[in-house]
Amino acid sequence: MAIVPKSRPQKPRADIEPHLRLRGIDSNSSCVIVCFRGYYKDTFGKPGKNDHGFYDDAIFVLSKFIFRSFNANTDPQKANGNLAMLNPDTYQFYKGKHRGKYNALRAFPEGVKLPCTRNGKPSVCSYINIHKGGFVDTFSEGCITVFPAQYDEFIKLVYAEMDNFNQKTIDVVLIEL
Repeated sequence: MAIVPKSRPQKPRADIEPHLRLRGIDSNSSCVIVCFRGYYKDTFGKPGKNDHGFYDDAIFVLSKFIFRSFNANTDPQKANGNLAMLNPDTYQFYKGKHRGKYNALRAFPEGVKLPCTRNGKPSVCSYINIHKGGFVDTFSEGCITVFPAQYDEFIKLVYAEMDNFNQKTIDVVLIEL
């Protein structure tokens, strides 16, 4: 069973920029990441619903110089089990290692408590990363994961753009559709 759509997200940049302006973020003066939870609501599972265990979400990386999309997951792998699901908002991330193994993005500052839900109830979570998922499992206990065939391109692009703008942190905007 496929867990990734046949294509990358296709939302035009002009449709994403208003979300940034509302939050006072300028993609011409920095690199920014925008995640849309439920982007492919009708591709997997129940129609009209954001499903768990699929790359049915979207990540867009924007700066003055680039605009690229990636298939992603912003949910925990399972809908139950007390796993965290990060609430829609704007967060800061920085360059770091996922479990000490490979380049990823980590919530800033390290250990910050972020608002989330667990089984539909308000909660907090820590140590949220943006990291590589798997081919048959999204490997998320609350993190944002990128489809593994696209991950190297994603992380190299983000790190390079953060360097271009001399950014120590990057804004990550999570929007629920």
